[in-house]
Amino acid sequence: MRLSEALSISRIQINPLSADKNDLIDELIDLSFETGGIQNRDEFRRSVFEREALQSTGLANGLAIPHAKISHAKKLMVCLGVCQSGIDFDALDHRPTYFIFLIAIPEHRNSRYLRLLSQITRIFGQSHIRERVLAAESPDDILQIIRDAEHSAEG
Repeated sequence: MRLSEALSISRIQINPLSADKNDLIDELIDLSFETGGIQNRDEFRRSVFEREALQSTGLANGLAIPHAKISHAKKLMVCLGVCQSGIDFDALDHRPTYFIFLIAIPEHRNSRYLRLLSQITRIFGQSHIRERVLAAESPDDILQIIRDAEHSAEG
């Protein structure tokens, strides 16, 4: 599954309202529930925060990938928060985080999840992609940038 297939325009939030890591995760969980990406908000929230308590999912290059396996998910679901001014996400490199991918993983779908993680880190590991996404004015623009990057990778 491609990132562009797991993500939808309705699940991309530019400049979420929350400036705190936990509040931002909650905001993305609410978005995933409101858009039909998950069925049980409380189960997903509990699982995401249990995972986050083990170790921050803030990586390098302004990227964070909070995630959890949930029993009711039928397919991978991704929400994306783009924080143009950055947020403290306890990242491994101690730098601000700009791209927060919240992922709901169906049980027994580890290989698809790992491929999706690989796509996210490959695409957002490129500085020109990060710059274009930060400058994007709409969720449509962001999804198109991701599709273009996927197409280039296949090329």
